Amino acid sequence: QLIGFAGCCVFNFILALAYKDLKEITILFDALYMFQLSFQSLPGVSTMAISAEIYPSAVKGTAAAISAASGKIGATFGSYYFTHLKNEGHISQIFWTVTF
Repeated sequence: QLIGFAGCCVFNFILALAYKDLKEITILFDALYMFQLSFQSLPGVSTMAISAEIYPSAVKGTAAAISAASGKIGATFGSYYFTHLKNEGHISQIFWTVTF
C-alpha cells in the first residue's frame, strides 16, 4: 500500500509541476498518467480489506459501513470539486490537490 501511495504522489507531483509543458507532449503526458493510474491499483485493492479487518468483531459491520460511507462522501465531494476545477481550466490544480 505504501508503494502505491508513494507512486501516486510522485507521478501526480510530476504532472502538477510540469502540466503546462506536458500538455503539449501528448505521448509523454499519457505515459506519465498511465503510470500514475497503475500505482492507484495498489492501495485501492487493500483499502477495502483493511477496514473489514481492523475493527473488533462486535462492531465490525457497523464500523466497516461507516468507513465505506466516509469514502463515498469524500468521493462525492471530490467529484464535485474536481469537475468545478476542470470547468474553470485549473487542471494543474487537480494534480496538486491529489498529490498531497
